[in-house]
Amino acid sequence: MSTMVIRVWHEAAQENAFRARLTMSDDGGVDNSIVSGDPEEVLAAVRDWLAAQQLEQAFRVARPPDGPSALRA
Repeated sequence: MSTMVIRVWHEAAQENAFRARLTMSDDGGVDNSIVSGDPEEVLAAVRDWLAAQQLEQAFRVARPPDGPSALRA
């Protein structure tokens, strides 16, 4: 299972006040963060992350774990 957390805030003293931090973690406990001031960049990162989740799930379905118990499930 993977997790994505999106934190959004506004910095009042800035012309472009939008800020977002995306933090993603995977099954292996690897964390990755992105900070952006561009809402379109945030949406693109979410789309990419969701696409990667779909590919990972398709790979897991296409290639079940090794061993006889995996075939019985």
